[in-house]
Amino acid sequence: MKNKVIFSITLCIVFILSLSFKSLANKTYTQEKNNSNEILFQNKSVNTHNKIDVFGNIIKSLKGRTVEYGIMVQFDSRSDRRKTVDELFNKINRYGKLSRKTSSNNESYSIELQGNSINGFIESTQYDDHNIVKIDIVKKDNKYMIQQLENNLDKILGSKLENVRIYRYIKIKMENNNIDETYKKVTNVLKIIGVNRINTEAIENGYTSTAYTGQYEKIYSNGAPIDFNFAVVEYSTGTYLIMGTPEIMETY
Repeated sequence: MKNKVIFSITLCIVFILSLSFKSLANKTYTQEKNNSNEILFQNKSVNTHNKIDVFGNIIKSLKGRTVEYGIMVQFDSRSDRRKTVDELFNKINRYGKLSRKTSSNNESYSIELQGNSINGFIESTQYDDHNIVKIDIVKKDNKYMIQQLENNLDKILGSKLENVRIYRYIKIKMENNNIDETYKKVTNVLKIIGVNRINTEAIENGYTSTAYTGQYEKIYSNGAPIDFNFAVVEYSTGTYLIMGTPEIMETY
């Protein structure tokens, strides 16, 4: 009888302990799940936090009309120069009928392309033990659609590229031909989004400036980081704002 009582008590203790462990396990799992969700949420927040469309913000603050925009992509390649350039042209040509003009020498092969609203070039040049490939596309358009152009190039190029650099460019014709006023409005927008240092030089027909916004891939000039370059210039056809990241690669 005594042994039966002891056995019953033991079973009760085991049952109570099992319930406690199960409750603790459920609590731990819930905490881990909540923590995991919190981490995922934080990661998503980090990916989008403080990402600013500098071009778009400046365009909204000014009275002007988009004239053209462009993307230049540069990357390293170990493939045959002619094959690489020809394949890239064929892929780009799917977006519109383009004319082509080729040129080559012992160190490079390139195609100059031209369409109704698109012009540019594709070039592969030997450098040490590899080639440097450049794709420069400029589109004449009165709408701000540079992101669509960049997305199309992303699809063409894919993700398996070495040492990729991307340069963006946009040209806007201003309604107001006052260079100083346009320059002031651009710098005011940059200051609002947190840019503290803007380096400006006077040029023959206006101003050119560099700054670090923290929104684009940076380069260094005299030891200082820059990722944004703009110029306010006056031509016979009017006043223009030209912007580029990390620098303006087109002539102006």
